[in-house]
Amino acid sequence: MSFLSLFRPVCEPATLDPVHHYAVFSVPQWKDPNLQALPRVTEQRFAVLYQPFEKRFAMETLEQAYIQGAMSGVKLVALHKNELCLFLSDDVAAATFPALESLWEPIKGLDLNRNLWVDFFCEHEVLSGRCKYPF
Repeated sequence: MSFLSLFRPVCEPATLDPVHHYAVFSVPQWKDPNLQALPRVTEQRFAVLYQPFEKRFAMETLEQAYIQGAMSGVKLVALHKNELCLFLSDDVAAATFPALESLWEPIKGLDLNRNLWVDFFCEHEVLSGRCKYPF
């Protein structure tokens, strides 16, 4: 999988098993997890869990999301065929969820994402074991 220069790899991509791989990226961030402007640019890190045979939409979609400001608060992106599972930081307030979801609407409407499904999860759901994500 090729990665965009917009996202700087923090380490070499790694293999979890024969099917799942992941990479960790760093990117400048101008907004906090609740979409408020930061007084100065900070660094955001997030991981991408993917399968090598993913469609080309994956990284292009994430680039568009970043440009639209929809990656604020994202800690992990799990890519599957026509599905993005976004795992958000616990710093994202419940009141911010509708705003984040609305930022993803135009991204889902792009030609390359016609059948894209985006699902949101919270960090505490994963840590508590209440997450529906199968991995």
